[in-house]
Amino acid sequence: MAVNRLVRSVTYPSDGDNSGNQYRIVALDDAGRVQVQTAAATPVLGVLQNKPGAIDAAAEVAIVGSIVKLEAGAAVSERDAIQAVAGGRGSPTTTEDDDIVGYALTPAAGSAELFEVVITAPAQFRT
Repeated sequence: MAVNRLVRSVTYPSDGDNSGNQYRIVALDDAGRVQVQTAAATPVLGVLQNKPGAIDAAAEVAIVGSIVKLEAGAAVSERDAIQAVAGGRGSPTTTEDDDIVGYALTPAAGSAELFEVVITAPAQFRT
């Protein structure tokens, strides 16, 4: 069965070589460039969709309302709230006020697996 997925994206300059960070969580640095997000306490921009290979190369970022692939940083269950962890990967959180990218639509058995997420960023997890 064919499935359509909505992707709303914006383009910003990359902060460097992000060719190995496709499908990872990103934010904007102080210079307005896309960088990999590594902490749950910082607001998220979205999920990187392409592979920009140099500083100032166009980085396409899926934003709020998009349904996209995301690389897992740990096992994920459907409907988990997803935060950024090391390397911009997505992991579940149940911690109040963590900045999240969105909610898992499909599971991932462990780190480095791809799963689907609906992006709600910028948002904070509430219990």
